[in-house]
Amino acid sequence: MKTLLILIIIGLIIFYIFRPTTEKELKKFEDNDNWSNMGF
Repeated sequence: MKTLLILIIIGLIIFYIFRPTTEKELKKFEDNDNWSNMGF
């Protein structure tokens, strides 16, 4: 039971990391007024 839960959690993490980016996220990332892409 524990291993099944761990595999589900790992699968969700991998899906979140490798999921395709949306247009909204790309616009937010390319915005010059965005502090998240300043290299910190």
